[in-house]
Amino acid sequence: MSKRYLIILGLFATLVLSAAVSVNIVYDPAGIYRVSSNSSKEYANRLIQSHHGLFFKSHSWNDRKIKIELAQSVGEVDCVIIGSSHAMQLSSFRKKSSLAEMCEKIFNLAVSGALLEDHIALSFAATNSNQKPNKIIFCIDPWVFHIGKGLAWQNAYPDVYMNALKELEQVDTLTTNSDKFNSAKLSNLLSLEYTIRSIKKAMFLAANGKESIKDAPSFDEEVGLEDSVLLPDGSIIYSAKKIDNSKVFPIPLIEPTYLTEGTYYDLNALDLYRRHIRSLINKGVTPVFLLTPYHPNVWANINSKNRLTMEVVEPLIRKLANQLEIDVLGSFDPKVIGCKPNEFMDFQHATIDCIIRIKNTKL
Repeated sequence: MSKRYLIILGLFATLVLSAAVSVNIVYDPAGIYRVSSNSSKEYANRLIQSHHGLFFKSHSWNDRKIKIELAQSVGEVDCVIIGSSHAMQLSSFRKKSSLAEMCEKIFNLAVSGALLEDHIALSFAATNSNQKPNKIIFCIDPWVFHIGKGLAWQNAYPDVYMNALKELEQVDTLTTNSDKFNSAKLSNLLSLEYTIRSIKKAMFLAANGKESIKDAPSFDEEVGLEDSVLLPDGSIIYSAKKIDNSKVFPIPLIEPTYLTEGTYYDLNALDLYRRHIRSLINKGVTPVFLLTPYHPNVWANINSKNRLTMEVVEPLIRKLANQLEIDVLGSFDPKVIGCKPNEFMDFQHATIDCIIRIKNTKL
């Protein structure tokens, strides 16, 4: 291999990596590196006042920045929902309401791929708003008991998370992991997955321009609209295309690993989570744990890392709930809830028909 060839190859690789870094900084789909010019505060205010909700495109709006704005104006509600996209459909506004036995009025603060830091920051903000909720429903995903597993929260509410740690006298947790966070931010700039997301956002903006805040009309919740809609209670109804696709495309027998790489859980993260839940109880809030199911194909795959993680983490969640004397709703196992194979949008997201079956489950 000639020296000239190696030089050309090196230059090409440098150009490709530089292009990836540039597109990730400029378009930044998760809002990790840049502050969005779209007003999340205005969106949140408009959402609460809307009649049927607002159109929501993830390419245009940062759900974490919207939800932290909503968290600071919770108002009179029975239950606040904290969790990932697995919990985004939980609602008291839509016709098929969720958790009706315990929650007359729900305020949904779930965000995509919610991590431990999201759980702590958003619930801390909700309990320090003008009027704290009676209950906080924590949708605990298999990956939650880790510190520093992702970055999206850092550009949305780092100060809120820091204040929560100060209240728990755990500031050293953030300090200890600061190098890990910074290293992850740098490596993320070269991530193929993040670069693909950035390119998709660039293509969307080129075709559609900057998104404005648009009210959704009255519509059939079973059918959906052209785009997803955030309802006035913060819950989501997915686009008609996504709803239709879930009915047409089969769930794969072997699913991708999602946020369950590495160890099943971290003891320091588990202890931090326990401390936070106890602090909420001391404030007079009733925490409740919620588990949403994965598709039966995941459970049929004995080599699935998602399944192996759930088999370890669900008993851990139930043990933690027993220690704290709080209820657990649902299960990762669809059989426990009674959800059918055709009641899933993909391998990890149940439809509303499955979700409304979730209730107190003591195994």
